[in-house]
Amino acid sequence: MRRGSTSILVALGLLLVTVGLLLVTYSDGENHGERDGESHSEGAIQKDGVRPPLTAGPSAPAARDPRVSPTAPSTNSANPSVTASATMPGRTPSPSGSGSTADILLAQQIVATQTGGGVDGNCIRNDTPASPTAYISNFPPNEGPKIELARSVGVCLRGFDPAAPVWLTVDVGRRSYQTEIRLTNDEAESEFGFDFIDRPEALFDGVPLTAFRVSGEGAHRTTIWDFVPPSEVRDTIVSVVLTASQGELSSQVVQPVNIQEEPGQLKIGPREFAVWGFPVGRRVEIGLYRGIDRSDAFSLVRRVGVVTMPALAITVFIVPEDVIREVGGNPNDYCLSAPLEMATDCFFS
Repeated sequence: MRRGSTSILVALGLLLVTVGLLLVTYSDGENHGERDGESHSEGAIQKDGVRPPLTAGPSAPAARDPRVSPTAPSTNSANPSVTASATMPGRTPSPSGSGSTADILLAQQIVATQTGGGVDGNCIRNDTPASPTAYISNFPPNEGPKIELARSVGVCLRGFDPAAPVWLTVDVGRRSYQTEIRLTNDEAESEFGFDFIDRPEALFDGVPLTAFRVSGEGAHRTTIWDFVPPSEVRDTIVSVVLTASQGELSSQVVQPVNIQEEPGQLKIGPREFAVWGFPVGRRVEIGLYRGIDRSDAFSLVRRVGVVTMPALAITVFIVPEDVIREVGGNPNDYCLSAPLEMATDCFFS
């Protein structure tokens, strides 16, 4: 009886142990399933360390490509390869709220010619002032007292004694310049040539001038130059007051100054080119051209500079040293020009 009771107790104990193990196993399985579910949900939020785009929703922010800078300019819808705000080569964007200041661009090809021969250098004028007098005259002479910038000019004198110098004072605004003019009985060239001087700052540099007798006119005319005053007065000059004096003789005239209307250019020194006639405030390109097969056609080599047109729409461009070196010993093969269909006086020789 004891042996049978013992066997029964052992069997019940084994049964209880088995049931307990089953309960523990079931409990572990539930817990493990919950942990697996949490890991799977986390995987939906982050996989391999990268968060996927958020789904559309009323408060979902728009996704942004991290490769695109937030300040990158927009593109032209007609041509996605062109940036809408990009500055194209050779152009200057117009400032907001102002008129156009875009560069006036160079032509790829121009026709270049040398300037003609001499011009009539007489002092005849329909309204010649009474003697004694001294005035600046354009050549060929104008009908009236006006002086044009970048034109050939000289000083005409009447009623003064050739035996003594004449002192000429030029007043421009508050600036005053004095030049000695030495009269001679030598006859002036009827068409100026040998008496032309390559000094556009004459009357403003204090260097004396020589005046020659004009045949049959009872007048004297100085050597002739291209009238391009120095920058200190060029940008504001609208008139000049000329006062001539010789002992007790004196005269005074007022002459207006203006600019030629058509765009143009003029070589006024070994490295100086005057440019005029383009709209005030515009940036004008200057280019180096080279001749094509000994013809009048010249092809653009490169842009060498830009000038901004001042108030009176005339300025002077100084040729850079590297351009001089590039031209070298072939000055007639090259031409320096602003944007003109036909360029005159553009050669380096």
